[in-house]
Amino acid sequence: MPVAIASSAPAPPKPVILWSHHRSCSTAFVRAFIAHPGTKVAHEPFLRVSALSGVDTIHGDRAFENSDKSPWYNVTRMDIASILSDNALPTFDSNGKLQADAADERTVFVKDMAQSAFRGEALAALRTDTKTFRGPDDAHTYQPPSPIDATPINPTIFPVSVLRKFTHAFLIRDPTRAIPSVVRGLSDVAATRPGARPGFSSEVAAYICYLEQRILYNFLTDPESEFNTAPWDKEGGKEQFIQQPQPVPLIDASDLLEDPHKVLSQFCNAVGIPFNPLMLKWDTDPVEEFDVPWRLMFKKAEGSSGFERDTRTPEEIARSLAEEDALIVKDLIKKYRGDYDVCLFLLRSESTSTNSISVSLRAQEHHSLKSYRYNPSLHHYSEEPEGCGVEDLYDCRIV
Repeated sequence: MPVAIASSAPAPPKPVILWSHHRSCSTAFVRAFIAHPGTKVAHEPFLRVSALSGVDTIHGDRAFENSDKSPWYNVTRMDIASILSDNALPTFDSNGKLQADAADERTVFVKDMAQSAFRGEALAALRTDTKTFRGPDDAHTYQPPSPIDATPINPTIFPVSVLRKFTHAFLIRDPTRAIPSVVRGLSDVAATRPGARPGFSSEVAAYICYLEQRILYNFLTDPESEFNTAPWDKEGGKEQFIQQPQPVPLIDASDLLEDPHKVLSQFCNAVGIPFNPLMLKWDTDPVEEFDVPWRLMFKKAEGSSGFERDTRTPEEIARSLAEEDALIVKDLIKKYRGDYDVCLFLLRSESTSTNSISVSLRAQEHHSLKSYRYNPSLHHYSEEPEGCGVEDLYDCRIV
């Protein structure tokens, strides 16, 4: 975990964004920062806009029925980012008008899905196997990085000048643990929509955003990206902000659950928020921040009182699934394993060599050996798989 470098002059509180994917233990992470007396939390504000807004949607149609009755209907993600970047929370007055909350000394902590930051046209270009996403009719075509870890064009809806007003961090989780839970959770949420088809569809699978995390992480970390090379404008001068830690802080959920005190302490140190032991335990009262149409996704975290380690083996998880879901999970784990493993490689690697690096990475849970070779001149990781992955468990799963 990188450590933030102290500035020679006091800097104003800088909001922190944790970019995650579904079922990455991110909701428990949010509970920790709700319990922190020095932070105030914005929980998935950009996802709310992309799901409920009629003027800033990444979908061919709106994700939820009756969203035109929501105060979020006339809101854009830039509207929300403008408020958050001033270290304030978005709220609505009695007439449903968007406004910033009252100023105080607390630091804003934002948790959202990496996908929710992306432009619709970027998602459409990245996910050609689904028609779930689309951009505005007048949008410029987005060119995905090729190879995938080449320096990316800014894939987000936000200009670099806005992105730089936040401290960014990432949370990932092994897909053998995350994806089975995603299949259950997103299926339950999708079933609440009028006219929804039963089961897990390819449209729902499009919201599993390991790929978007990988690209966004590269954009924020790559020294040649616009995020790191664009000139600073006069109003948002470099000296006005605590600088983004590099490499960007990245947490694996297995480490978080193994030693929450250690990982949260390191994370807080990296992003400039004092650690507080109150982050480790919380009450089980209903959480106002979770009052969204997809609240079913947060049922376990909302009823928790602290970080709970998942002691199930991958075999036990595989056997817990219905047969039709097991086949879906197997394919999705295989699809996103590479995106997760590259992020995990970046987290585990301690090498500082400027030459090409060949590293073997053995993931403890799925027992597959994968080699990655990094070419700094291309900012590219190539995968050389050996052996088999946990997805093979789903071929011999006992129902």
